[in-house]
Amino acid sequence: MGIITDFHEHRTCVNYEDVNTNSNKKPIIEITEFLKGKIKEKTLSESKIMLVMKGEFRISYERHIDKKVKEGKMLLLPSSSKYIARAEEDASVFIFRLRDKIDLCDRIGLEQLFHKFKEPENGFNLLDIKEEVSYFLKGLEACLSDGLRCRYYFELKMKEFFFLIRAYYTTEELARFFYPLLSNDTSFSEFVYNNYSKVKTVQELASLSNYSHSGFIKRFKKTFGVPAYQWIKQQKASRILHEINCTDKTLKEICDEHDFSSLSQFNDFCKSNFGYPPSYIRKNKAF
Repeated sequence: MGIITDFHEHRTCVNYEDVNTNSNKKPIIEITEFLKGKIKEKTLSESKIMLVMKGEFRISYERHIDKKVKEGKMLLLPSSSKYIARAEEDASVFIFRLRDKIDLCDRIGLEQLFHKFKEPENGFNLLDIKEEVSYFLKGLEACLSDGLRCRYYFELKMKEFFFLIRAYYTTEELARFFYPLLSNDTSFSEFVYNNYSKVKTVQELASLSNYSHSGFIKRFKKTFGVPAYQWIKQQKASRILHEINCTDKTLKEICDEHDFSSLSQFNDFCKSNFGYPPSYIRKNKAF
């Protein structure tokens, strides 16, 4: 371990990001230890990348059920995702929180990847942690162990991380990995991902955006390629499927929380979107 000169000054600086703070805002970068058998359940307020340094866990979110993520892999979780993860063995995981606009270098951002985009068949795509990225993470881990937690340092390391994956991964690999965030208008799509779960109607989402209803509808269709109502319905369906398969909530609780007027209407919704009633999906862990 190295020794940070004048650690007290570093520790008391306003730019020091303490992982143990009571603040709701976590550090941009942190390492979390995930003990065997432990279960984590969370709804994300921001997108994040999980990089597994050791161990493995299984994760369920949206339409992805019980997927294995093991040592040497990285996974992207989009904002507003509800996930449940269970450690298969002790795991050490880097968390990179995506708070700023993602630029892989000064010429390539997510808008450029959007034009190379081809959605993977099952929508679940991991990246291998290549040797060059592994070296980067080991150096970062050493500095974190020494207590270095400067916000500006973290911001620089995020830029370095994006530059490395731009250099050592193909455009196609990156387009598949970042596909949940891809659009031709990232500032607008980021707003939608961060806020759609807070509203019940397209009109409410449009009001939050400070657009007129018609202006919002046009920009949404241009950005996502589908009508806003259809997209929000798809997200609602994904969240419901996750809750049926991965939580202990009763079907009545899920029905009420999503504002269905009756269990009959809830059954019809599930049959229409998934082909089966919720009781069948839960019993058979469909999808």
